[in-house]
Amino acid sequence: MIKTLLFVTILAAFCNSILAQGNGDTIPNPMWEITCFEKPDVDTFPFTEEFLMEFIKTVADSCVYSMDIFNDKDKVIVYVGLRLKRNGYLGDFSIVRSVSNDLDNEVLAVMKRLCQNKKYSPAVKKGMNVCVEFTLPIMFYKKL
Repeated sequence: MIKTLLFVTILAAFCNSILAQGNGDTIPNPMWEITCFEKPDVDTFPFTEEFLMEFIKTVADSCVYSMDIFNDKDKVIVYVGLRLKRNGYLGDFSIVRSVSNDLDNEVLAVMKRLCQNKKYSPAVKKGMNVCVEFTLPIMFYKKL
């Protein structure tokens, strides 16, 4: 079966790139990255690209972290696995790819806090509510 790929845009924080203006001044430029998100094999998936983009941005913006996580890199990515349960709640958050224990724990805590008591429409397959698992990349950029 061919799976559909959606492209989700991710904003994590401000990156090191800058936007030069005509007068030679520079200002911080938010960095947008594109990544592939594999849509679950269901008839109805309740999250739009815009919702996922805003959710990922909110998670990244809500995290408090040390600049030590970057070492010599300009950005780091934490991949978080999660489930949309049959009852419409998001849960079972787990780290799929780690950056550091401190950042991983912060990302998980923020996601749990953001999703607490929020009910979404469940995914539907063949007329039945189903549980779906998916992974979201949360990007963090070194701030100037």
